[in-house]
Amino acid sequence: MRKPAFLLPMLVITSGGAQAEVLDKIGGPFVHWHLTLISLAAAVLLAWWRPWLALLVYPFSLLLASGTLDLLYGELSPHILREGGMPFLISAYASVLVDMGGPVIAFALFRRR
Repeated sequence: MRKPAFLLPMLVITSGGAQAEVLDKIGGPFVHWHLTLISLAAAVLLAWWRPWLALLVYPFSLLLASGTLDLLYGELSPHILREGGMPFLISAYASVLVDMGGPVIAFALFRRR
């Protein structure tokens, strides 16, 4: 099937609208909180069984926090912050705080049982 020749100039003119945004490619706040809540649930369930097991989740939490902070301070950070703005920044930092504090708090809560 032959394409009409006039489509090529139209394609060149309108290709500027095809530039992709950064937040489409990386995990947004939903992904950050999803992984944080999985980590927190694992810490609470393990602490319920044996309190010291909650600390085994801590390396995973460190990995998640490292990835989130790398997004905020890496090469793409100006673009991410321009697109996501202050809500993205607050959500990312809050998920890091919950992620880092979750296993320790779960250990402390269930240790006194």
